[in-house]
Amino acid sequence: MFDKRNQIKAIGRVAVKQFSFIVILQCLIFAGTAEAISITKIAKIQTPGILSLTADSKSSQGLIKWNAVKFVIDESTGVCEYSKDTVKAVGSSAQFNINNESGKYTFYKLIASDAVQSDSLTIQVLLSGKVQKYLYSNNSISDYPIPVWIVLPTKYSSNSKFILTMCGISRNAIGMASYWSTFAEDNNYVVAAPDFNANDWSGSSYSQGNIFSGANGSGTLNKKERWTFNIVSEIHRELYTSCGLKDSTYELWGFSGGAQFVHRFAMFQNDNLVSRYTAASAGFYSVPDLNIVFPWGMKHSAFNLNQKDIIEYTKKNLVVMCGSEDTARDKEFKTDEKSDTQGLNRLQRAKYFYNSAKQINPDLKWKIIIIPAVAHEARKMSIAGGNYILNNPVRPKDINNEL
Repeated sequence: MFDKRNQIKAIGRVAVKQFSFIVILQCLIFAGTAEAISITKIAKIQTPGILSLTADSKSSQGLIKWNAVKFVIDESTGVCEYSKDTVKAVGSSAQFNINNESGKYTFYKLIASDAVQSDSLTIQVLLSGKVQKYLYSNNSISDYPIPVWIVLPTKYSSNSKFILTMCGISRNAIGMASYWSTFAEDNNYVVAAPDFNANDWSGSSYSQGNIFSGANGSGTLNKKERWTFNIVSEIHRELYTSCGLKDSTYELWGFSGGAQFVHRFAMFQNDNLVSRYTAASAGFYSVPDLNIVFPWGMKHSAFNLNQKDIIEYTKKNLVVMCGSEDTARDKEFKTDEKSDTQGLNRLQRAKYFYNSAKQINPDLKWKIIIIPAVAHEARKMSIAGGNYILNNPVRPKDINNEL
């Protein structure tokens, strides 16, 4: 992850610095002041329109005055600008006309104050029905903020559900979000697709969780805060809270390299908010076998796993998906001796992974779904995945009709 074989472009450095400024500023905002004035809390992610706020004042220091500060960060250059609006209202409630500036992260700091006290909150404005960026960062990856491509449905509300989708090794996160946009709109889902770029996150640090500093279980054990598994869990928690969703659970779905990520996440990340793990079209697998070395199996001195851990893994709600025509040995397909032990193509390896778990636990809770007439095709597999989530039949004509 932190081996800078390709230096970060200057423009990226500017964006990081500007975003760090916003993070620090937001921390100061949310620290707040005394609770004499309290703005009724709302979701921190809003769509454009008229935003109504109310505040309660327990002081006698005069009427509440409202105003706003708008911040924008250019997604391309990282340049940060802000404009302070005039007072919008006086009293216990106020309305603000909020908008989203194209190509820019758009934030509003909304402030209620009297003569001596104040309260404030910060929101980000995103459009509905469109793929757009949200920027995630925390202290452990402050130099590597992660863009998250998001789709908010038109009916976006606290009743919306959440799916987090992981792209393949080509790192086409925006494409993955786009493939799920129709599903999001039709079924009131928030879609999030983290963008782990290849410059900062190697293939193994992405698909193998960044557990180790080297590839394929080599090197030293990284701090868990830097595992991509942990980062994705935290991305979900931040987004579902910021969206104000009632349902804290989520679907975790991944294609190809993202499928490698998902099935290993199910083993190594203790996230009880995942309702279902779906690994679609993975190139190879970490089979639940303590006699096979990681990442092809679960054998590694750093893991301290036992057979009980393996059995618990086989009880999780994991779905293995693969296209019936996913049989090509393409340039992204892992063809070493250990991988070929699992099969000579993705279809064979999916079946091998499932059957290996079945041998270990005859009461296996996993499911395997073979999608008819589909090869290694992210969009078609995404459509099939959406149908499966809705308990609809997965048929070739349905998939092709939606393309």
